[in-house]
Amino acid sequence: MIFTRAGPEDSRPPFHIKKIFNAYLCGKVLVMFQHWIQPVDPKEINGHLPFAPYQLGQVLLATLQEQYIPKGSVVLIGLSKEVDAVRRHLYRMHTLEGQLLLYDLGNFKGQPGPQWDGLIAELVNAEVLPVWIGVEKEHVTALLEAYARAVPGSIVPLFVDEHIASGHPYHTNYIDEVYRALRDRLGPVTVLGYQQHLSQLESHQGTIPILRGMRLGQIRANPVDAEPYIRDAHVAVVMMTALRQADMPGRPGTNPSGLSCEEMCQLMRYMGLNEKLRSLAIGNFAIASDLDGQRTAACIAQQIWYFLQGVAAQQKECQQLSDLEQLRQYVFFPEDCDTGFIFYHSEQTDRWWVAAKEDIERKKDISVLRACTRDDFEACKQNRLSDRLLELLHYSL
Repeated sequence: MIFTRAGPEDSRPPFHIKKIFNAYLCGKVLVMFQHWIQPVDPKEINGHLPFAPYQLGQVLLATLQEQYIPKGSVVLIGLSKEVDAVRRHLYRMHTLEGQLLLYDLGNFKGQPGPQWDGLIAELVNAEVLPVWIGVEKEHVTALLEAYARAVPGSIVPLFVDEHIASGHPYHTNYIDEVYRALRDRLGPVTVLGYQQHLSQLESHQGTIPILRGMRLGQIRANPVDAEPYIRDAHVAVVMMTALRQADMPGRPGTNPSGLSCEEMCQLMRYMGLNEKLRSLAIGNFAIASDLDGQRTAACIAQQIWYFLQGVAAQQKECQQLSDLEQLRQYVFFPEDCDTGFIFYHSEQTDRWWVAAKEDIERKKDISVLRACTRDDFEACKQNRLSDRLLELLHYSL
């Protein structure tokens, strides 16, 4: 469904639904997914109170009557019945500015894991962006392996969690498992929001050299610095243990520190703006553990809403090599460095990218580009290599 704002003389409600049926947009027949997914029961979501025309629920329930899921759609998939509590909050939220194609497929019928392969292959083939709600730590490796089988090339995963899930016997070490299973297919592995008293990045880089990340304090001090890490990701896994317990009472454990709901929503919006993202997974929560049963579901629903807001605002920059012609280019050859760097700057969004000059000229592949910041650019001008540029050199060797 595409939401568009009505004009001042329009007698329709503030948002209306415009249906599009053409050969290019029609991706998959909706019924094909019902082999794996149980459709949403509207009575479980809206109860006796109808949705207003400006609420997401009015649009999402209307999509249940559609036969096709267009390419480029965002599709919601729950992994348990308790996800319906999240839906009850999300459906009452306002529709979004801009253009967004959004469908709620329902809840996965089986157990996440090997059964995902067929569904994920269909989702990739349909060119839609799934939002998995209710993922557990033990599901992470199976999810990424299924994507690795469905898409060619390297996979760049992003994790948001309170700790780096590697090397600790008292945690489910999903990052270790992912690294062992997909070592030859992984790009940089990023962890955002980890807390220093629980994890030290340097101590894990000996085991996983491609590991990088930002601590909770760094994100809190300057959240925009997390955006380039997020913009490079293909698959994002967001654990609710990254949030403090006051905002996420349904999270495991009793950690009083962590991201606030507002801070997580900002990161989620960055994820939605990422044109490369193929999948978003939200997990590690138990709504039944929430005393009032509402705050956990409401916080997750808000995160999804801000993710959708980001998707609706995507600019589709740097999708192919020809797009680089629309960006300003700067070439630098730092002293005592064997290669040069090409920086690309979008005046439209003020976003930056960088590539090793030899890589972009030799491979002629947009995948060699890395998201970066103006600070990386300014440092290079002064013959200083930021950590991001040193990492880029490591991968280009």
